[in-house]
Amino acid sequence: MVVEHLSTMRRIVRNLLKELAYNNV
Repeated sequence: MVVEHLSTMRRIVRNLLKELAYNNV
């Protein structure tokens, strides 16, 4: 459960960073 939760959070964070990068550009 914990590992799955961590992977999900990682994916969400990665998506957020990707959106921020696009907005910055």
